[in-house]
Amino acid sequence: MINNILNEAINSIDDDLISNAHSNNSSKKSYKKYLAIAAAFTVVIMAVVVGSKFFEKPIVFSEKTETTTDSLYYGGAESEKISNGDIVVSGTVFTDDEIIEYLEKYKYDIVGAIAAEYNNFDSEYIISTKGYYHISLGETNTLDLNVITLPITVNGKIIASVTLMKNGEEIIQSISARGEGFDRLNKVLSDNKETEFAFFFVDGMTEIAISPTNEIYIIKGKDTVNLDNKVDYYGKYKTDKNVFSYDTLTNDNYYLKVTPLPEEKVTSNENTTVEDSFENEKQTEVMPFTQNATINLTVNDILSKNISSIEWIDSYEMLSGSSYHSCSEKETKDIISYISNIEFTENPNFEEKYGGAFYVKFTYDDGSFATIVLLDEDFYIETPNGHSPIYTDATKNTVKLIYYLVESK
Repeated sequence: MINNILNEAINSIDDDLISNAHSNNSSKKSYKKYLAIAAAFTVVIMAVVVGSKFFEKPIVFSEKTETTTDSLYYGGAESEKISNGDIVVSGTVFTDDEIIEYLEKYKYDIVGAIAAEYNNFDSEYIISTKGYYHISLGETNTLDLNVITLPITVNGKIIASVTLMKNGEEIIQSISARGEGFDRLNKVLSDNKETEFAFFFVDGMTEIAISPTNEIYIIKGKDTVNLDNKVDYYGKYKTDKNVFSYDTLTNDNYYLKVTPLPEEKVTSNENTTVEDSFENEKQTEVMPFTQNATINLTVNDILSKNISSIEWIDSYEMLSGSSYHSCSEKETKDIISYISNIEFTENPNFEEKYGGAFYVKFTYDDGSFATIVLLDEDFYIETPNGHSPIYTDATKNTVKLIYYLVESK
């Protein structure tokens, strides 16, 4: 499933576009094939690009900063209340041997995918073998030992990370590359080289780092977090598992050096060459997305027919072969309400971003269906006959709906 979807999408990219985009690379590597490797062993490149801005300074909240719950969900839902309860530990910690064994096995696949993303096959990539876990703060404060983040540096700067996740007896991974979050994390660590930070998730998706003096640094996610500046979160929720520092990042004993291999030497974890994954997989019929609309549909059109059911899925689940989430009667009404209140205009200047999308599928009484594809505040509608123009939602109800879907899992 993963190979089929990604290979089809990758193969739909014009070779000339790839050649032009990477014309400065004298080695002329095949970027399609490097990305196919990533598909072959369940690597997802999650480039958290929100814009082209470079954050010179991370967003910081100290004890003197007043935080608020206003607009925490981009003008919508309330922030999740954080309890004063103790840490609830789940999962089984990764051993040093597990991490090193896994990285040694897949280091060229991981680095090859990142090198393709950055068009940089000549640098030495350093994968940290001493990463950090996160504690999710909320109604239950959970330390999930099944998920560990390992930073990846080039020339002393974090440019990506690989997250290892235990799925039963199997270890799967996702790769994050690019994005303002890495700029912020580099700034936080390099400006505080003697500091050991504790890492957390707040409101599900916002990553923060907290210093021993209880300064709160937002690494990626929303612009504000609903934390009580009278609570010593570091003292209460710092463990030896959710901490990381500049010293750890630069310690020679805690990293693996990797230089990307030539493409012909890289294989997937299924021991198949790249050529095998292209030639032996039966391709799924997936309509490649183009900027030019092929049908003229709007939100009003998809709401004008009698809806029999609504289902949804995010892009990561789709790549993983998961099924759509069915919606209850209440969820169906809520989703229709969000979409009904969208105020939209065409966005001819849309720039495709890296990262995930959410697919909300409407099935009608006559058996037909249409899907609204949510890309933050931008969206489009697709049917078996094609897709609409890209629209931008002025109300940000699309973003509120994304958070609603995440919370409904």
